[in-house]
Order: sequence, then C-alpha cells, then structure tokens
Amino acid sequence: MTNFDKSSKAAVKKVMNLTEMGLPNGMELLSKPNRTILAADSQKGAVFKIDIGTGKHEIVIDIDEMKNPENPIVPIAVNGIKIREGYLYWTNSSKALFCRIKINEDGTAAGDVEILGEGLVGDDFCFDQKGNAWLTQNPLNTVGVVKAQGGIVTVAGKLDQLTLAGGTACQFDRKSGNEHILYVVTTGGLGGPVNGTDVEGGKVTALDTSKFKY
Repeated sequence: MTNFDKSSKAAVKKVMNLTEMGLPNGMELLSKPNRTILAADSQKGAVFKIDIGTGKHEIVIDIDEMKNPENPIVPIAVNGIKIREGYLYWTNSSKALFCRIKINEDGTAAGDVEILGEGLVGDDFCFDQKGNAWLTQNPLNTVGVVKAQGGIVTVAGKLDQLTLAGGTACQFDRKSGNEHILYVVTTGGLGGPVNGTDVEGGKVTALDTSKFKY
C-alpha cells in the first residue's frame, strides 16, 4: 500500500464546477490521452462524460436501470461505476441492481443492458484478477461478491457488527504479491447505526481474499 507521508509534493487544485450534475458519485477513467472520465450522477440517474481539459460535461448514458424508483427509501440511484473489457458496470443502490452495458470508445452505449444481480444493495465495487466483482454493501455492513461464473455471496461483515459498518468503497492492493488484499473504506455506520445506536469513526479495513472459493 502506498505511503503518502508529509514530504509529498502533490498539489490539489480545483478543475471545474459540475454545474449540470445533481449528485456526482462514482468516477472512472475513460481515456487518459483524451483526459476524459465517466461519472455517475446518483440524483439524475445517468452517467456523464467529463472532459478534464475543457470542463465540458454531458450525459452519455441515460437509461432506466440507472434511475431511482418512485418514492425511494434512499434516493441514490447509479452509484459505483467501473469499466472492464469494453463494458461499463454499475450499482444502482435504490433499485438494488448490479448491471453492465457495452460501451463505445466515447463512452456512449453500444448494446443492451445486462442485469447481473437483483436484490443486491451495493455501493462502490472493484474487480479481482479473475473478474469477480467485490461490492461494499453500505447499509448491510457487509462485502458481497458477484462471481464471474454467476452467483452472489456475502463474504465478510454482519449487519449487527461494526467490522465493516457502512462500507462505501473498496480497492485491491496493486503491489506485486499483495493483489489478494482488499481495502474497504467505511463510514462507521453514520448513515445507519449498528443495532440502532452504535457508530464509530470511518476506517480502512484490509481483507485477505486469498481463501475465497470461486
């Protein structure tokens, strides 16, 4: 895991105002040479393409599987997004969906939606080297896996425990030999206290996924 110590010379600066977006959420690199990214708008239920160089941002995918249902309990529609092998994958938190769609190089849709998981409350997610999708399940305080060969399983955490309370993002270690370590960022249950009362500060938890059965 990279150590960002105080000697870092990284500079942070404002790039643009996302004036057309309601609730920016998950983001994913689309093209490094073109300096473009895709970003989920959890309020509008659509995916935008953002040009980092010019500041231009516009909707490129706007479909029902990305939108909120009527009278959602939590109005967070399309949430985490990832691009893998020519497909855009996403979670829809309010509809409890995990989906994908083939996309063109410019980020526009190039096929029909495939629903890979239903009844699956997901936040952000990432893929392992075998194509399994590991999802943080924020209100459930768990991590689930949508297996590449089909099927959905819960692999860590429990509803009544603080271990992964409010898991909201995850990423595998990129260091050689550590690719099986999954880092999960939590909110400490701030959005939904464990057992109705228990919360803690947010944290990063490391999960060893090497014994996961495919």
